[in-house]
Amino acid sequence: MQETPRFGKWLHLILEEILEPYHTGGVENMGDQMKVFRSNLDDSEGNYENVIPRNRTAAMKVKSGVPSSVLIANHIGCLSSRASMIILYISVCVSLLMATAAFLLACLKLIPQCPEGWLKFQANCYYFSADQHPWEKAMSICQSLSAHLVVIENNTDKQNFLDHQKNSSYWIGLRRYPKGKWMWMNGMPLLEKTQTIENNETKDCMYNSVENSKSKKKKTVCTEYFPYICEKEQA
Repeated sequence: MQETPRFGKWLHLILEEILEPYHTGGVENMGDQMKVFRSNLDDSEGNYENVIPRNRTAAMKVKSGVPSSVLIANHIGCLSSRASMIILYISVCVSLLMATAAFLLACLKLIPQCPEGWLKFQANCYYFSADQHPWEKAMSICQSLSAHLVVIENNTDKQNFLDHQKNSSYWIGLRRYPKGKWMWMNGMPLLEKTQTIENNETKDCMYNSVENSKSKKKKTVCTEYFPYICEKEQA
């Protein structure tokens, strides 16, 4: 309980030390102290300006003000140069794309293809007719298409392909000439034995007959009406 008055006494002495200049000097002494404070504040602001580099200060002034006409012109010139480079880059890309497309089209033209409506098998194209004609007429139609009646010879794969596409009888490019020889349209003679209806000299044209999924070559008169298959190489 005795320590409380002693603490209050100490606090009173501290306050007297702090307020003593104001009591002794009065208001005038206080005004002088305010002048000193303001002088110190001005010195600190000057020191701060000296610390900042001059170039940074100049940049700050320029940035804070309105840009000059020279800076605006330089900026516009820079933007114009970039725009020109972008346009040039786009033009080059478009030119490369067009050149690539032209090259691909040229390559496609070099690749052998079959005309529309024809089927491709191995290296040849085949046209399967929907109408029927005599052998001579069928051969004439094929020739008008730069083709000929199909030549099968002993090609089993081709025979199976044709029979699968045309599951019916059809003219083939095989006939007998005046000397009695059976010849294909490519000039090759018939080497295999054929199933004949009868040995009649008037039956000079050959057709392919599909019966019970089995293909047979048969001869008949050339005036008979059958569908036909045209054949030509890929163009």
